[in-house]
Amino acid sequence: MTRGKSNAFLAKQDFSYEKILFSHGTKRLIYKITLAPEIILFFAHFSLNKRTRTRQLQEVQQLIANTPGKVIFLGDFNILSGFGELEPLLQNDLVLLNRVEHPTFTFHIFRKVLDICICTKNIAQHCQLQVIPQPYSDHEALLLEVDI
Repeated sequence: MTRGKSNAFLAKQDFSYEKILFSHGTKRLIYKITLAPEIILFFAHFSLNKRTRTRQLQEVQQLIANTPGKVIFLGDFNILSGFGELEPLLQNDLVLLNRVEHPTFTFHIFRKVLDICICTKNIAQHCQLQVIPQPYSDHEALLLEVDI
């Protein structure tokens, strides 16, 4: 049914949300979740293909630019070439909360930051990101605390 491509979120309270699709790639689902009237959370799983991922990042840039208020974007960005892939995105009032010394993908000899949290500057000072080890997965969990 899903051909191994699925995504979901769990919450203790009801949040208004909608599903948006990237124009490119096989992993196309983006969740847009309204956490508060002025706080929007997006999350997605980006393509492993760099060319497709570049197109998806351009779409994210437009999506964030067209969203008023405070914006947080979480996801498996699959930036296999490193943080440089995010530079076009980070030039537009966005802040990267991850640190290179805290890898989120640890498999065999690979240690990379693939699971990313970016947000608009107007909420960054209220956000604290932690990388939580997951012994049964090759990806670590991200715990984002927003103090507003």
